[in-house]
Amino acid sequence: LVNDALNHLDIPTELTATGGRQDLRLETDKFVLVVEVGGFQGVVPLSKGRQLHDWVADEQEKLDAAEIEKPVIGAVIASGSRLEAPTARGDQFSSHIRRFVGRYGYALIPTTELFALVTRGETDAPLKVRQMLGLGE
Repeated sequence: LVNDALNHLDIPTELTATGGRQDLRLETDKFVLVVEVGGFQGVVPLSKGRQLHDWVADEQEKLDAAEIEKPVIGAVIASGSRLEAPTARGDQFSSHIRRFVGRYGYALIPTTELFALVTRGETDAPLKVRQMLGLGE
């Protein structure tokens, strides 16, 4: 669903299943975006941020080996407390993952926020999500 939502917002990510992951990736001539996706009964744990960091490092190593100069941008799009009603969920990310991703400039986006932008149909929703992901524009 996250892939469908991003594609609906003109962010053409593709599913990837490398290294046991089933997450999202987008490569352009300017950057590579990798997105860890998940759903959790409690808050999104630090381990999801560590998985993202490892993936970003792997992608950057591949680019460096090919002598390609472009950044790898990372994001976690996840559903914390997924068994609760979306309106009843508090902070969906643990303080540990927030501190961790903050060190590296990765984005944290709750699926509830992403899907709200899609369902409201705001004309600037694609721009808002690009900014949330750190893609600028």
